[in-house]
Amino acid sequence: MQIMVAPRCLVRMPSGDNLYAKDLIEVFERKHEAKSYKRIVFYLEACESGSMFDGLLTENKNIYMAFPLCRAPG
Repeated sequence: MQIMVAPRCLVRMPSGDNLYAKDLIEVFERKHEAKSYKRIVFYLEACESGSMFDGLLTENKNIYMAFPLCRAPG
């Protein structure tokens, strides 16, 4: 099963709806405003996923994004 990331906008899931960066950031923003967490660690394992959130998440919200490094084929 492969999860694909379209540059800077979405993650295509094997089934169901796509995950859009803007939608996920909106959820994080609402959670922050509601003070419903101390820290969030979000891990997404998909090639090129690290660039998906560049410049979209503001600082000082105790939200940490973690992404793996993908090896080149071969």
